[in-house]
Amino acid sequence: MPSPPVLKIPALQPLTGGIGANMTRVQASVVTVTTGTAQGSGFFVTPTLVLTNHHVARNAARLRVTLINGMEVFATILRSDAKRDVALLQVESGTFTPLPLRHTPVVLTEEVYAVGSPLYESLAGTVTRGIVSQHQRDEYGLELIQADVTIQPGSSGGPLLDNQGNVVGISLAGLTDGTDHLVGINFFVPIIDALRQLDIALQ
Repeated sequence: MPSPPVLKIPALQPLTGGIGANMTRVQASVVTVTTGTAQGSGFFVTPTLVLTNHHVARNAARLRVTLINGMEVFATILRSDAKRDVALLQVESGTFTPLPLRHTPVVLTEEVYAVGSPLYESLAGTVTRGIVSQHQRDEYGLELIQADVTIQPGSSGGPLLDNQGNVVGISLAGLTDGTDHLVGINFFVPIIDALRQLDIALQ
């Protein structure tokens, strides 16, 4: 099957001034994505496009997208890549504030933050902090960011941010021990690679 044409989206001016000062904007851009009884997270990359995980979207015909203020809109899958586990959603109505996407990779020990809806939709907008622990590759040889930022089921698809609030990755999964306790090893898809796999270019 031929690749879809490259989708060009605007490269937004990076956030500055510290993530604390920008958190209200960040939380307004991060959403809960629901398909039936399953729930994950996502975030706006343009006023009408949401980035999330493929395993969150689950090939659903229609998804519910809920903002932190409780507003709900519906979306459909525009593009998806199962191997890279990323998906792009198109909302059916409204325009919303997108997050800037960082062009440069994160470095070891860099401070990073995750925002999402861990476990329950009522916990939407939860923020956790950590550092970049390592650069890894998955079973397909694709890049992963390893960090000790806590993420839970439901966090998947939410943004990983630098200390200004710019997106550097997408929450993917966390390792657990034999009793399902998290062990501080969590994985994130680098944002630039996610865009590449979905044939999205910043302009």
